[in-house]
Amino acid sequence: MKFCWTILLLILINVACKKTNTDSPTPPNPPPVSIPDTLQLLNTSYKPGNQVNNAQDTFNLIFNHTVTINSIQLKNTGCLPDFKFKTINNGKTVQFYNFLCGGLGGDYTFGYTVTDSAAKQHSGTVSFHCYTRRINFNTLVLNYFISKDNQYCWILTNSPNQLLCIGITDTSYRKSYSLSFRPFKAVFNYDNNKIYILPIITDVAHRDSIYVFEPTTGTVEKKIFVPRSFDNREQFSEDLAFGANGYGMVKVVDDNSSPGWFVIDSRIHDTLYRHPSFVVGSVSYLYSFKMCYSNYDGSKVLGLEEGGSCRLVVLDCNTHVLSELAFPPSPHCYSSYFVVNKLKDQLYMVNLQTTGDGQFLVSNGSIVGTSDFDAYGNSEADFVYRANSNNQIYYFDNHVFGVVNYSIGSVLSMYGFANSIDKIAATTNGKYIVSRGDNCLVFFDTDMF
Repeated sequence: MKFCWTILLLILINVACKKTNTDSPTPPNPPPVSIPDTLQLLNTSYKPGNQVNNAQDTFNLIFNHTVTINSIQLKNTGCLPDFKFKTINNGKTVQFYNFLCGGLGGDYTFGYTVTDSAAKQHSGTVSFHCYTRRINFNTLVLNYFISKDNQYCWILTNSPNQLLCIGITDTSYRKSYSLSFRPFKAVFNYDNNKIYILPIITDVAHRDSIYVFEPTTGTVEKKIFVPRSFDNREQFSEDLAFGANGYGMVKVVDDNSSPGWFVIDSRIHDTLYRHPSFVVGSVSYLYSFKMCYSNYDGSKVLGLEEGGSCRLVVLDCNTHVLSELAFPPSPHCYSSYFVVNKLKDQLYMVNLQTTGDGQFLVSNGSIVGTSDFDAYGNSEADFVYRANSNNQIYYFDNHVFGVVNYSIGSVLSMYGFANSIDKIAATTNGKYIVSRGDNCLVFFDTDMF
């Protein structure tokens, strides 16, 4: 009998254990995530206004709760904006515009006051940086150029005098090299992979030479003396361009402001000499030019005639033949500068003659189209290298930046720039526009435009 009771007890314990395992309670759900009652500024955004569409620069303050806007104030001094504002996104986003005090490339700080749904006022300050990236320097930026692979930007500065290299893709990369002279312009020679640096003409002690910089060692390895003029006057270089084979042009001027130019051949110990056509007197035109560039494939170097019509001197870097390139508007054209396309046979010519046919773009030697925008206000330009942007130009004039389609002769977009911006250059991968500001370089993602 005792044995039976023992068996029964074991059976009851086994059943009780199984029931306990089967009916164990489910763990409670985690507590719900609480939404803070305190008003928070979650994010900000900025969109440049396309003046072609009468759109204004727009600034957005994005909150976590509905608000009513009371006031917006500009904290920067020197300007009095006339703000307009409204709320969108069910009252969670404050949008203000009609800034009137700057634009792309600037840094602006605003104060704001809003009221939440509980009738409580909140005030704060917020800064907008109207660009993609800004690199500041404790020195004056004189000039810069972008490497052919779009990976680096080489920069010349003054006080201190130096050559800087910064990474465009690798933003942490930065190198600096001291110079013993005040630089003006730097040009990369893709034949020998060296950088040729021209001193500024006010640096009297160094301006009679061109300095050759070796990037792999970070040193100036050579000094090229600029020959004196026929009447034994000092001459100094103002511009330089190489073809793909290291053959090119050096624009010079003497201490009496008389211009001229030399051939430079880096394959023959960086020899400087007069072109044979001038030596024998067979060419009586285009003895001087204002600026020079290599064309897209480095087969030619082009120089814009100085003080004349829109004519170009063309130096063939393979045959060494010298020729002239002129365009139909030439009798009514006075050009201050031109720009070459770095990827195809195109150039863009600025015309300052108001009675002419305006600025024009040339493709394969023929004019594609014209535009009539004003180019008198410290004008700059470059080609648009984005996909599906054929025959388009970025232009910058009098702190207005725009995109012009020369296929249809139409300004596609136009934006206001900050007063500090005074130069633009586009990367050939179509990603960035690089601008010079006050002691800085400013990068803009081209998707902004």
